[in-house]
Formats: sequence, C-alpha cells, structure tokens
Amino acid sequence: MKFQLLYNILHLCSLQKFVTSALHNNDGIIAKLNKNKGRNLKSNVNIYVPNLALNISYIESKEKIQQRVFGSWYAENVLETLNQTEVTAENFQNQDSNYPGQLTEGRKEFFTLYATKDDSKVKQIWSQDGGSRPTFTSFHHLVLPVWFGDEDPNDPESQMVASRIKLVLDQNKEYYRKMSFDSVDLTYEILEQKQFPSLNSRTATLDDSKEKMREHTRSLGYEKGDGSYDGLMLLYNIAKGKGDHSFSGGLANVNADDPFLWMSYALYDWETGANIDFGVTRHEFGHNVGHPHHRAMRYERLGVTMYDGFDMMSGGNFYDISHFHVASKWFFNWIPDSSIVMMQPEGSTEWCPKCKSSGTFNIKTFDKYESPPQNGDIFGIHIPIHGERGNTIWSYWLQYRSGVHGRAAIGLSVHFSRFILGSTFGGMYDQLNYDVHGDTETTFDSFVLPGTCYIIEPALMLIKRGLSAEQSGEQVIPRVCVESLNKGNDITVSVSFLDSSYLKPGNAHHSVQCNTSGKKVKETFTKSPLLYHLKGTGVDGTVSVSLCPKNNVSPNFGYNANAYFYDRYPHAPMEQKAPFAHGAFDGKAIGFWECCKPGSDVYVNNGATIVKITNINEGKHRIYLNEIEIYDENGVNVAPNGRCYSKFSDYDLGDPNCLNDGIVGNYPEACSSYSGADGTPQFDFCVLEKETKISRVKVYPFYDPEKSFLTDKLDNLQIDFYSFVDLGKKNYRWKGDLDFIGQLAEPIQTGFSSSMLDPRSHNVVLDSSYPCPRKSSDPPPSLYSSLSSLFGETWLIVNVQEVDGFAAIETEVDIECVASSTCGINHYLTNGECLKCPPNSFASEKSESCKPCPDFYELLHPRGQACSVGNKSDPSIISALGWRIWLPKDKSTDSRYLYIDEVDFYESSDCSGNEINPLGVPLHSGARGNRNGPDKAFNNDGSWSGRSQGDSFWLGMEFSSETSVSCIKVTQGSVYATQIFIQAQVGKGSPWQNVLITTSDVPTGESSFRWGSEGPTKLPTIAPTLSPPSPTKSPTVAPTALPTAKAPTPANGYTYVGCYNDNKKNPALPEFKGRNKSNEKCAELCTGYTYFSLQGPFSCYCGDSGYDKYGSSEACKCDESNIGKLVACVYLNSPGTDSPIKSPTAAPTSSPSSPPTAITLDPTAAPTLSPTTVKPSQSPTTSSPTHVNEFVYVGCYNDNRFDRALPIEKGTKKSNKECADLCVDYKYFSLQGPRACWCGNSGYDKHLRGDSDCDCNGDFIGSWIACVYLNELYEGTEVPTAAPPTEKLTGLPSSAPTGTPKTGSPTGSPVASPTTTTCTDSLFYFSGKAKNCKKLLKGKTGNKAITLCNKFDKFGRQVKNHCPKTCSFDCAERCANEADYVVVRTKGKKVVEYNCDAIPNPDVLCYTVMDKQLVGEHCRASCGFCG
Repeated sequence: MKFQLLYNILHLCSLQKFVTSALHNNDGIIAKLNKNKGRNLKSNVNIYVPNLALNISYIESKEKIQQRVFGSWYAENVLETLNQTEVTAENFQNQDSNYPGQLTEGRKEFFTLYATKDDSKVKQIWSQDGGSRPTFTSFHHLVLPVWFGDEDPNDPESQMVASRIKLVLDQNKEYYRKMSFDSVDLTYEILEQKQFPSLNSRTATLDDSKEKMREHTRSLGYEKGDGSYDGLMLLYNIAKGKGDHSFSGGLANVNADDPFLWMSYALYDWETGANIDFGVTRHEFGHNVGHPHHRAMRYERLGVTMYDGFDMMSGGNFYDISHFHVASKWFFNWIPDSSIVMMQPEGSTEWCPKCKSSGTFNIKTFDKYESPPQNGDIFGIHIPIHGERGNTIWSYWLQYRSGVHGRAAIGLSVHFSRFILGSTFGGMYDQLNYDVHGDTETTFDSFVLPGTCYIIEPALMLIKRGLSAEQSGEQVIPRVCVESLNKGNDITVSVSFLDSSYLKPGNAHHSVQCNTSGKKVKETFTKSPLLYHLKGTGVDGTVSVSLCPKNNVSPNFGYNANAYFYDRYPHAPMEQKAPFAHGAFDGKAIGFWECCKPGSDVYVNNGATIVKITNINEGKHRIYLNEIEIYDENGVNVAPNGRCYSKFSDYDLGDPNCLNDGIVGNYPEACSSYSGADGTPQFDFCVLEKETKISRVKVYPFYDPEKSFLTDKLDNLQIDFYSFVDLGKKNYRWKGDLDFIGQLAEPIQTGFSSSMLDPRSHNVVLDSSYPCPRKSSDPPPSLYSSLSSLFGETWLIVNVQEVDGFAAIETEVDIECVASSTCGINHYLTNGECLKCPPNSFASEKSESCKPCPDFYELLHPRGQACSVGNKSDPSIISALGWRIWLPKDKSTDSRYLYIDEVDFYESSDCSGNEINPLGVPLHSGARGNRNGPDKAFNNDGSWSGRSQGDSFWLGMEFSSETSVSCIKVTQGSVYATQIFIQAQVGKGSPWQNVLITTSDVPTGESSFRWGSEGPTKLPTIAPTLSPPSPTKSPTVAPTALPTAKAPTPANGYTYVGCYNDNKKNPALPEFKGRNKSNEKCAELCTGYTYFSLQGPFSCYCGDSGYDKYGSSEACKCDESNIGKLVACVYLNSPGTDSPIKSPTAAPTSSPSSPPTAITLDPTAAPTLSPTTVKPSQSPTTSSPTHVNEFVYVGCYNDNRFDRALPIEKGTKKSNKECADLCVDYKYFSLQGPRACWCGNSGYDKHLRGDSDCDCNGDFIGSWIACVYLNELYEGTEVPTAAPPTEKLTGLPSSAPTGTPKTGSPTGSPVASPTTTTCTDSLFYFSGKAKNCKKLLKGKTGNKAITLCNKFDKFGRQVKNHCPKTCSFDCAERCANEADYVVVRTKGKKVVEYNCDAIPNPDVLCYTVMDKQLVGEHCRASCGFCG
C-alpha cells in the first residue's frame, strides 16, 4: 500500500456541463473548464429562453405578457406608468422598517470577521496607500509550454507558438485592467518550450506536471516567494485517452497559496489566430483569485446545473463584458468602501455605525469601464446575514449590471454570497443569483423589474442547514422595490426590512393532504387567484393540474391560465401584491389554443411571432445562414428585438445569435448559424418580442470563399410563419422536432448557391386564424411538476387572467397530488401519508416515527436534525424541593467528565451569610467510581468527579422539605463547566425548570450565581483573588516549575550548550523569531524561554525543552555568517543557572494556578494540601516549601507508544509510593493507563502537555497520558545527558539522542512492552476506552472478528498487533515488517519512497501518523515492536 501525501481534486468546468467536487488540499480547490478539441468558441456557454413569451401558451404582446405573468393588479397599477421616464413603486406596501429585534450574535460574529477581511492580504500582489485598504494591483505569471516524454518536439503540430499565446494573454491583461478600473496590471513571461521526458501525457497526473514545472522554474533561478513571480501557467498539447491532460480547456486552483493554471493549447480561434481561448483564460484566472463557479438559486434547490447567466465565472463567460460581481470588486478594493451601502434591520449600531435600516438609493452600473467610482456614487448594497466562528461571512448583495449584451440591464440583481476569508487573495467568494421569476426555465428574467418589489426570503443553502432561525437567515428579510431605471446607467431602489414574523404561513383557500396513491381535487371557479396548500408531498412527490373552461367551451384569445409552485407560503404575491412569479420554483401556463374546441378556429390578435427556415433538400440537411431580417407592416426590421435559435446548435461551428445581429457579409467578416449532424432536416427560427403583422422577410446565406460547397447545400429552403412554439425546458440542441403551433401563411420556397449569393426578399400575407390543433380524443391539457420541496409541502397558486373586453370564463381545475414514499426531514410515513412531526420532535428522511427532544432541549428550526438547549428560564422561583446545576455535556471542557469541588446553597441573593445545611438526598448524573460520588461536593470531603448521563451532567440536592434558595456558589476543578443552568424542582416528581441560565464563559474555580429580588446574574461572580488561592482538591494540570542549580551568571546572559541537529518541518525549539539575529537579539526575543538556538543564516528559535531530540552534531559554525544547514547552536537563556545541561530538567515555565500539590502515599486518597520541597543535588539559591512526602506532582503529559517519554517500565497497578520505590534510581517517574509505572531522568515533557486531564487518583489514569512526579528518593549527583539507551524501539527512533546510563541504573537495554515474541495479549485499551482485548472482541466471530482485529483505533494502533492471542495473529508475522508497506514523501524536487527497511529515519519516524495509522504498526520489526 502507498500513502500519497498530496491529494488533488478537480473542480471541473465544461462548456455544456460543469461538474463540481469538494476536496481540498494545500493547493486549494481546483477548477477546470473543458472544451471540445480544435473548435472555435466565441459565443455564450449556455443558451436561455430570451423572454417570458417563450414559456407561455402562445406569443403575446409585451403588455399581455405582463398582464398574464404579473396579474391584474400589475396591469391596473403599473402598466400605465412603464413608458414614463421614472417608474415609482408607490402602489406597493413600502412603509418604513419597523424592526423590533436586536442585533444577533451571528451578526456580531459577522462584523468581528468583517474587521479581519484584509488580514491575509499581505503578498506583493497587494498594495496599500496610507490608511486605505489593500488593493489587488499586480500579478506576474510564468508561462511554460511543455512536451511530455511521449511527444516529438520536432513535430510541428506539437510546437507552441509564443506569439499566439501572447495574443490571448494580452487580451486577458486588457480585460482585467478595464474590469478593475485601471487598478490591476497582469504581466507574464513566456518561457521556452520544455520537454518532461519522465512524464507520459496519458498517465501523468496534474500534480506530476505541476511539480515538474516548479522544478524547472527553480532550475532557472525562479523561487517561490522570492518575488520573481506570483503564479504559474502550464500549456500542454491535448493527450489521447482519458488522462488528466486529455481535456480541452483550462484548470486552476482556487485561492491557493501557489496559484497554478493548466491550459490546453489546441483551441484555435479563427478570428485571432490564437491557440488558447481568451474566455477560458480569463475564467480560469478568476478561479485562481478566489472564485468557484457561480450559480443561480435553482441549482441549489434542485441539484441541477443552472448558472448565473451573466457572470464570467458562470454562464456569462463568453459575453464581451461579464465582470466579477460588485462584491468581488469591492473585496479587491477596485470599488471603495464609500461606494457600498451597508444595511441591517437595526440600522446604525456600535457594531456597524454606518449601517442603514431603510432608504432610497441610486445604484450605478459596476461593469462600465468608462464610469469608474466617483465620490458619492453607489455601486452596491451589502446586507449582512451572519458570520460563523472561524472565517465565513454570509450576506445579500444588490447590484446593477449593464453588460452581457445589455440583457442584464433590465432590472436589479439580487445575490446571496459567502466569503471564506484567508489565503493569498484574501478569501474565496461564492454566490448564488436569486432567480427572481422562478416560474421559467431561464435566468434571463432573474431581475427585479421597474415598478415591482421583491422580498428576499432566506436562501435555501442556509435553510437546508436547519440550525436556527438566525443561522438560517430568517431574522434578516429585506424588501427591495425598483423605483426607476435609466437603462444601462443606473437604477433607483428603495430598501427596508420586514419582521421575521413575516415568514409565518398564512391561510390557503384549500388544503390537500397528498398520499402515495394520489389525492385528487376537482372544482370550478371564476375568480382567481386560488391558493392550495399541498401537504405531505415527501422528498420527490408530483402534482398535475388541469385548467380549461368548463363544459369544453371554446375560449377566445383572451384566455390564459397559469399555475405557480412555491416551497413556502407565497407571502409576496398573496400579501405584498408582487408578481406571481416572485418566489416560485416552477410555473406552467395553458393558452387558449390548448383548450380550444376540436374543429373550431383559433383567432390571433396581431399576427405571427415565429419565422422558421428549413433546409428540405433531400440528403443535404445542414443549414448555414448569415442573417434574417423580418419587417412589420410599417417596414421596420423587428428581428433584432427577438431571439434566434438553431435546431441543433453547435457553438463551436456557428452561432444562431448571428441571425439577428444586424451584421451581413461573407465569412470571416460576418458570422453565421449552423445546424446539422443528426440526419434530419435542419432549421433556424427566430422568436419575435411580440405578435407582429409581418409584411416581408429577407434572408442572407452563409458564404466562405474557401468552402463554397457549403452554400450549395442551401438550394432548397422553406420559410414558415407560426403563432407559437413550445420550447418547454429545452434551451438548445433539441433532438426531436419542436411543436410549432398555428401556421399563419403558406410556406415560401427559396434557396441559394455559390453562384447565387444575393439575399432573397419575400413578401408575406398572414392569416387571422388557424384550425384548433386538438383532437376530440385528446385529454384536457395538464400541467405537471415535480415537488422536490425542502419542507415536505408545496404551495400552489392557480390563476386565470382576465383581459379587458372579455367576460370571465368559468374554469375547471383538476389537481392530483402523489406523495413520495420517502418522507422529507421531520416528517414520518403512516398509512401512505407523510405527516409532520409533533412540536419539538424530529426525524430524518425515510422515517416512520419521530424522536422527541430531551428535557430542556428544543428544536430551534423546522428543518433541524438535532435538538439544542432551550433558552427559557424563570428567575422568580426561589422556593423548591430540589435544586441542582445542569449543563449539556458539550459545555464541559471535557465532554466525558466534570469536576465539581463544592456546591453551596444560600438563601441570601448575594451568597452572604451561612450556607444552607445540605440535608437531603444528593442527585447526580453519574460518577467516576464510588469514591467520587455527589456527596463529596456537599460535605467538604473531596470532589464530585462526574460522568454524563445521556447528553448532560447534573449535580444537586433533593432537600427533605421545600427550601428557599436565591444564590448558589460553585467551585469547579480542572475539568469545568463553561455554562451552567440553575434548575429547580418545585414539588416531588414535578419537572425540573430553568431558574437561571449563565453566559458561556464561566471559569474554573469559585463562582456565584444569584437571582430573586436583586435579579439574575448571568455572568458569574468570581471569588476575590487578592490573597493567594487555595489549592484545589483535584490535582492541578498546570506545570510545576522545578528549581535548577545555581551557577555564575555569564556576562552576556546566556550560556552555550552545544551543537545539535534540527528538522525543518518540526524544529526542536518550535518558536521562530526571524532571520539575521545576533546572539544578543535572539536571547532578547526569547525572553521567557529556557533555550534559544541559531541556525542557517542566523535564524532564531526559542523553546523550553527538546533541543536535543535529533541528536548532537559537530557541523555548527557558530561564529561564521552561515551556521549550517539543519544544525543549530543552542544556548541556555536562563541567567543565574549553573553549567549548561544537555537535557532539559525543568517543566515548562508557565506559572501554576496554585502551589505545587503533593500526592499522598495512598493512590486512592485525595492529594494533601501541604506544600512541598525539592531535594536538589546542589543547594538551591532560594528555599522552597518543605514537605514530608517522597515525590512531587509535576503535571499531566502526553506519551507515545513508540517513543516513551520515560523509557523504563516497572509494571502495572502500582501506587505512587510503589512506583517511587521502583524508580529509586531515576529522577522522574510517571503513572499512566492502569497505573503502569515508568521511570526516567529526562524527557517527560517531550510530547507536550496533556490535551485531556489525567485521573491521577483513579484505577485507570487515561490512555497515552501520564501523571508525572519528581522522585525525592532519587539521590543522583548529576543529570544524564539523555535517557538510558534503548533497543531499536522502545519508541525512540534511530535519530533520537543517546547517552550513557547513570551509575546504578540497569545495564541491560530496556525494551517496549511486550518484551517477548510469545503471542500474548498486551495491556491494550481500544481508543483509551475501558475495553481490553477480551471485552473488545467478546461475542465477535467470523468476518466481524476479522474486521475488528484489522481495525485501527484513534491513536493509530491496530487491534491485532496488541491482541495477537485473541485475534489468532501469527507470532512471526506480528513481529515482522509488512513487505508492501511504503510511505511516500515529497521533499522539494523529489518524491521519496520509504519501505520499512528504511524506517525510522529523520523524515519518517516510527510514531509518524500516516492516514490515521502509526507507521510503527506496519514496520514492526524495524521499530522493535516485539523487542
């Protein structure tokens, strides 16, 4: 097996499909854009339906579209003002904000993190003037074209032309310059093409090629971090097969410390002559600087690919102008803080003094180079939601964009964003574009239009987390109204906030409980809209809706019926009079032709909307056209106002947008459409903006002088005119014929050839009606939707639009709702129905029952999957039968244990006077042994060492009668509660109630909590500290400083110790203080540390121990300009000490919280409180307290199975006194695990302080933690330079320091347990739990036993190695190395592999952890596993 230290996961981008994965490594996320080989790409990545007319039942005028989609209210209140210069939103409920809430903790965290947003912007790519924020101003790429080893450098096809590469890089440079308003300068250096002989193009990984490029640039004198470059770009020829370098396009890491780009070279652009694509280049560099792919809100809901259609990091990449969002430009300081308005419901607060709660603002376009930020200009509105501890802030952003061919300039954009702060570019920025009109399949209507208001409801990404109302964004609900629009320049909006109660659902006209068999509802109505509540839809239920006039009455062209589907109650359209499409996740429409009576005629109002041109020539099916002009009755060409399509568009060969761009001519001066390659007649068609009385069409052919035969294929074309085309969910590349409805003229025949290139012009006479396309056998038209609701329910609005001049038609609605058999979150399945869980209960998907929350816990959010501690309390309770402290186990500093030294109850509200006599029955959640019961905390006779029960701890007293309590004093030990709930039980058997909930910062030691007449204190009152604190009853885990011998103080304040080896990745002295330091300066910088060292170019390091962990050396040049590589001159930095010692003998120098605590001879008794004295081998300079015992407690320290801190083992189940006697020849002894005794003279702190507390008085002290003591029985006169020598593994690797044993110590070499090769089980506890080999494998047989024996615990130990008898593990195999085990290390330029024979070494030690497994568990012979 191999362990690869570098992992790479691709974030794949494709022109038609983006695929995302979610692994990270030191290089960040990697993103990739994949394109077809050798194709010209210059058009939009995704093709969308251009306007609402394409998704309705027939093509209407603009006014009728607005009437139908937005409802009669819109027609009455807005339509008349749309043509005015300024459009107001006065008719909307636009009252000022009246937000009663307070600033949430989540938003306080937001502003805390917001203040750090520039902290990581320190590299040379950032510049800063005066007190301004850092600005992203420069970036320099090294560009390396490469051949792989299987390529022929002499093959002209494999040679890359620098001038063609330069074309694209210059274009990219110019694009970013303009996008940044002249702020950023991208530079590059194109290196000579290089071959990598050792890499094969089919098998080389991305890491392989990246490392080779790094190696090559280093050989040329470019070093990472030396300022010679900021990022690397590798260009490669596309490999055959499926390897990492077989994709066509680009790939980049995201916000990495070492920005890297991979680009394929074969994308030839016929216009520029470049061999790499500009769109791909600018997009991939966008990944480098911190952007993943940006998507629209529906992607996040349904899990399907749907991109923000206007952003270069998404579906808008191939528009000429598709800039980064305004949030990115602000983050890079290309747009200043002064141009961003901050808003929150509370308005100005101490956390955000400049925040506003409401207002009207004029927002400028942020993507026009000629309109940079000026004083007073507003470029965006930023609305914080909340921050998460660590580095993530969530927000809403409002912006106005002019680019993407003006398609984004029709209204306001709303975005939900996330910044993950840190790294080279300051953070990673991700966003979702709110699909404002969610009823359509396009994002081209993702805007808040003039005269409308939009309610920004919580983003589904936050709601799906189901943590709390705050973290789900439900306490920040902006309302945005577009007051006026100066198209392409600026937009005026008003913003306010709604109270969170807005989200509570209202009443529906009808409620339908769906079931798995299908629930049907049928009724008749004339007035609409009607709101249906479809309950219990499950994970993926379905609904069908049929809407047609009653009794098959043939409607006129004024009839339009619509259905809209919502995840949540549709407040905006039902209460705020917003368009029905706002907040919808799907929508369907039925036009009058779908409900027409078979045999009747369907009359049109104002003409046709579809012009279709088909190549009907047998065997010549492809179609290539240059331009289509469509003239109305006034002779105006209306084609540019519509949108054109091809049946089978191939954007690498042609673009249907060329058909109405107004540019005519031959290739390459003018572009063309292309449709073909599926063996059926191909066609182009244009959809006009509204019904048009077409009078004439003019068609221009494609012509390429070098490919005239293509034009000869166009000699038999047919032109048709239709009322409607049903595009459905298809944007382009339809594999079957589309449904063109209502032919309105006789077909027109036309054609071209290479000798007949003049455009063809044809007059048109349209009919006023067409036959009803329905048959008598056709069922009523049905609207169908998949209900993938996050909430297990769906809301449905059905609406029949009334149009002036037409009487209301009685309409029948048929609804069938089929529930999924898989119920959603917090629903359960019973009798075929998905029902909601009761309050304060939860369930996962597919559940058939709900789990109630425990006492004092609440389900904070309807989608919550775990109960949280409640926050309700009643401080008026002062008299009760029972009183206790209670806390969730995660509020203890160790969720397993809790140490309470004392609990005292007081009737006074300030804990003054006499404490209440604790007469009654002690109550507790559990204790660690009989000697640590709850009574210990009430009788001043020890401590309660508590265990949790379920998810909580509690400790209290049930008094013999009702007792008044207004204050409780709690004294906590070394494992303590950070938050405490004071609870009362008023009567026998009654439920416990919260009286007081403290804040989350309760300290160890003594605290008082009061309530009652003086009010509650949520902050603890800490005991005074004017006098020295008394020792705690439990052993302190703070280090106890040990005195060292006195010596003359050197004049310079430090003493040379010696020359020692060091390790770059894990320095012996860990604190780095900088380079080029003198001895005196390093000593000064290391004040407070016992040792300092200088190495290399006088790099300064500090520490208290471990300087000799890699052994001594003779290679130091302490007085020269460079001391040497990986060797250190070590100095003792403690003035007033004796001659230097070669192994640290003192514990870390941090001061203990109380005097040193002596442990009595009886290991079961609590430590005594009398201070102690150390017996040094020389007279101490200052006296220490004396004591009568024979050892002093030093502290709790980590230990390691393969590298024992104290190496001499003396057996298990030893008392402190027994271990001290056994270790009489050693300065220190320790007890760990089942009171196993270990001895040694130094190094007890080599694995640092314990990260969990030792139970020094218990029968089981803890796993791989040790209670360390100074042994007073030891009478040595000299501290050895190192621990006694050991065999190959008592854990010490071969590079560990060695030394001479002290006189009187054993002459044999001690070995690690077990000491023989017999197959006996060792003293093993799996993951430190009380399960030895027999208990662990009890009842396990067959495959279950084999699986468990092969398992590794959390310390990296394999069960069968330690339980060979129980696991029937062969002795010889157990003591041997694993032949196929290999550790792979990346060392600078090289990848080095070590098998067990080469382990241990300075790079890989026996106790190195690889993939959560100790190396020594595999290399058992090399590491001396069996002695």
